Amino acid sequence: MMYIIVVILIGLFIIAFIWYPLAVANTVLESTVSTYLSTYYSHLEAYSLFQMVDAFMTSFWRALPALALIGLLIWAVIYAQRKSAEG
Repeated sequence: MMYIIVVILIGLFIIAFIWYPLAVANTVLESTVSTYLSTYYSHLEAYSLFQMVDAFMTSFWRALPALALIGLLIWAVIYAQRKSAEG
């Protein structure tokens, strides 16, 4: 049981350690691209597609830690139910 708790704690740290810099980079990139496209290409039909993709990526980056946590918890439940897990 101690192994599972340690893996969950390390997993939470790694999720936060990886997600936060990537989320910041994604926000900066999104705002840069959005400003550029709205300035020069807002009249094109593809701009509305960009807005939909932008909304999806923003929602995806906000939900990514929760999805990773759910995956980690599913692993913990499956690992804890194994017959050979710690005796």
